Amino acid sequence: QRISDIKSGSGSGISWTDHWLVWNNKLYFAGNDGSTGDELYSYDGSSFTRITDIYSGSNSSSPNYLTIYNDKLYFSAYNSTYGTELYVYDGSTVSLVQDYVSGSQSGFGWGGMAVYNNKLYYQGYSSVTGNELYSYDGADISLVKDINSGSYTSGSNTYPNSGSPREFTIFDSKLFFSATDETIGSELFYYDGTNVTGVDIYTGSTTSGDNTYLNNGSPYGITVFRDTLYFEANSSAYDWELFGYDATKGARLIKDLAPGSANGGHPHNITVFDNKLYFNGGEGYSNVTGSAGTELWYFDGNNGGRAADIYSGSSSSSPYEFFATADKMYFRAQESSTGTEPYILTSLDPFPSIASVTSTTSNG
Repeated sequence: QRISDIKSGSGSGISWTDHWLVWNNKLYFAGNDGSTGDELYSYDGSSFTRITDIYSGSNSSSPNYLTIYNDKLYFSAYNSTYGTELYVYDGSTVSLVQDYVSGSQSGFGWGGMAVYNNKLYYQGYSSVTGNELYSYDGADISLVKDINSGSYTSGSNTYPNSGSPREFTIFDSKLFFSATDETIGSELFYYDGTNVTGVDIYTGSTTSGDNTYLNNGSPYGITVFRDTLYFEANSSAYDWELFGYDATKGARLIKDLAPGSANGGHPHNITVFDNKLYFNGGEGYSNVTGSAGTELWYFDGNNGGRAADIYSGSSSSSPYEFFATADKMYFRAQESSTGTEPYILTSLDPFPSIASVTSTTSNG
């Protein structure tokens, strides 16, 4: 059942940001009551509370990347005075950590945050380094590594190159992320507390006319499962497929959902549930034998396959927004008779069965 109508009427009371977090027995998220824009809210099981109005009035501060560090809630937020910067909530008061780039220029980038070796890591910005790897130790914000050093010129202006580190994940006592440099392109990187090292998934370069470009593996959806780091990545032989990495075996293809270099399976929403990886993916274009569109897939560490064809035939149910608990995984999917609805995948099903939470003939 609906818990509340935060924004009365037909307007949406939930922000576009998908970073929800439970802290001190409350659920925190970005909400919108129609008068203050997208701001930080909490829910204690009975009532909703707006924590603060960072961007006053009906404007939205769009709090994002909610992360607990030293028993405080950290997040990024925007207003016209400081741009997007790092904020902290201690349970009583919301404070700006630092206006790292003074004025309305943003000092906080995008792509998440993670706690590693008792520091908070994220993508920060300065006019000297561009968007690079920064840390916060509870007192000071510092540049960790200028991954993509140097600059480029556009017209009469010169800008710093950006490594744009994102999708921070802790694995094998290291901080892994996706980033870009001038040596291997957009690839998988890790930081061990001292050095930043790149893992070149899609090696080499491509020449088009007079221009030569580095190939980019562009890992996405970085997720830890058992003793391996999994993600979607691009390569010349397989297009966009499910890849894995560990220090012993290196980066390698895990599952070629859509065989061939022109038919990427595009595994998205990679989620650990019931001792398996679940994700949405496809078998290529409709002329590929056995294609069932974009559906729910699984990988158990050895074998993988399509878990269900929710929208039968070559149409796509496009499952997304996966959320796993101890015994159930929830997600959204669509099919012709019910439209888009919430679905449940139950633990310990040898061949997962899908049961719709609702039974309505319009989108729920």
